[in-house]
Amino acid sequence: MRVSVKKAEIDGERLDDQQIVGFAAVLLLAGHITTMVLLGNAVEPARS
Repeated sequence: MRVSVKKAEIDGERLDDQQIVGFAAVLLLAGHITTMVLLGNAVEPARS
């Protein structure tokens, strides 16, 4: 995936380092939230 992001273009221009870091941060946060919600939904029925 790193190679794909490094080669990605917007309007014919490659992403700079700041854009790539921002994209990685969004992916990390999205993955964290998704995992947190999934685990919360799995634990809640067990508590009932």
